[in-house]
Amino acid sequence: MKKIFHIAGALGVALIVQTARAQSVDKPVFKEGDNWEYQYFDTWSNRMTSTFSKQVIGVSGDFVRISYDLREISKTGDIGRPQQSESTVRADLNGTTMSGSEKFDRINYKWPLETGKKWTSQFKSDLPPSAANAPPQVMTTTMDSEVKGWEKVKTPAGEFNALKIVAKGSWSVSNSAASTGSGTFNVVHWYSPDVKGDVQYTYEAFSADGTPANKTKQVLSSYNFK
Repeated sequence: MKKIFHIAGALGVALIVQTARAQSVDKPVFKEGDNWEYQYFDTWSNRMTSTFSKQVIGVSGDFVRISYDLREISKTGDIGRPQQSESTVRADLNGTTMSGSEKFDRINYKWPLETGKKWTSQFKSDLPPSAANAPPQVMTTTMDSEVKGWEKVKTPAGEFNALKIVAKGSWSVSNSAASTGSGTFNVVHWYSPDVKGDVQYTYEAFSADGTPANKTKQVLSSYNFK
């Protein structure tokens, strides 16, 4: 009898795993009043450097209007005055960049998301000149992304089932005369459909010779949907 229960239990676990792997996730649907708050950390020191909140203040077709509130935290723990702003973003959580008159898509999420899905995103963006009378610069970025699978992630906002998306990228900056710099980066998203976004996000940057530079982490601290 015990053996039968063990077999049934194993089959149940296997069915749950297969169901999770087969589950696909469509792009989120935002509503006015949706809001989130995040904590940012410098993972070199594990110090919280800022808190960041955003709220949907309008939806128009494929675009969402967002208000932001950023508060920086000093090394002594003092919280700075809020820096408030607004912007319009794509509702699919991807981005658009421009180089000259050419438009490029930055694909952070290839909908629908599902385990094993891969994609490449290459885009260019214009940068301001490095000095007066210097030629304009163009940054070219390439990202190779893959949905690794479902993981449980615990943040101050709770515990979530999230899809882990890993992106490895490279960038280079050039002007009409020569290349002026390059580097690589790694990005990991943990996307939860329950919160219409990432519950955790990490970023690591490296110089051209592989020396690590910035290392940051963003975690969800609260959210509320109207």
